[in-house]
Amino acid sequence: MRLGETEFDWVAQERPLVVVIDFDGVITDQTGWLGEGIFGPIKEGSKEYINRLKEDGWCVVIWTCRQVTVALLKHLDGFCYDSINTAFWYNPPCSSSKPFADVYLDNRSLFALGWDWDWEYVYKVIRQKFSHLYDAEDA
Repeated sequence: MRLGETEFDWVAQERPLVVVIDFDGVITDQTGWLGEGIFGPIKEGSKEYINRLKEDGWCVVIWTCRQVTVALLKHLDGFCYDSINTAFWYNPPCSSSKPFADVYLDNRSLFALGWDWDWEYVYKVIRQKFSHLYDAEDA
């Protein structure tokens, strides 16, 4: 077996698209650590558009440096997602803890630095990028 080969082609398997979404700064307005159990307000549109992605069939993974606590779960009440800080079962065989994703949404990415998250715009870009998976009239 050559480097990069696996026993099966995981990426070609039928599977949902995976989006990994950072918590602080993307879902919430908080961009710096304020303490355990202290969360910034939910960003306008984040719940609506994350739930739309879930309705569209995406696997939604919330990724954060925080511990998963009752307070965190309460803060995410009403959000539709598959897991928090868990790569879930969609990971291809690898030894990394970084979850596989088709899209990563992180406020610390080079292209997002200094950008005020507009969830409607983010959703439209994702729909456009993956338009081949949506109905032609819907895209």
